[in-house]
Amino acid sequence: MPDKDHFDFTRGQHAIRRDGDPVAGKKLAQQGKVWAVGMNFAFTVMAGGLIGWAIQAFWLKNAAPWPILIGLGCGMLSGLVQFIREANKLNRKA
Repeated sequence: MPDKDHFDFTRGQHAIRRDGDPVAGKKLAQQGKVWAVGMNFAFTVMAGGLIGWAIQAFWLKNAAPWPILIGLGCGMLSGLVQFIREANKLNRKA
C-alpha cells in the first residue's frame, strides 16, 4: 500500500511492465537494444579521444592536435565497424 504522503501516479500498476500488450514490451526491448548500439558508438569515439588526449598530455607534448585527432579518428573507425556489426546482428534477429 502506498504512503498517504506520496501521490501514486501509476495507480498501483507497474511503471514499465505492460501486462495487457505483449507487443509494447517487445518494442521497448528493441528500443533499448538500439540505444545500446548507439551509445556504444558514442563511448567508443570518446574513448579514442581520451586515449589521444592522454598520449598528448603525458607523452607527446609538442605534437599538439595530432594525437587527439588520430585518437578520435581511430575511435570513429572502430566505433563505426562495431556499430555496423551490431546493427546487422539486430536486423538478423528482427
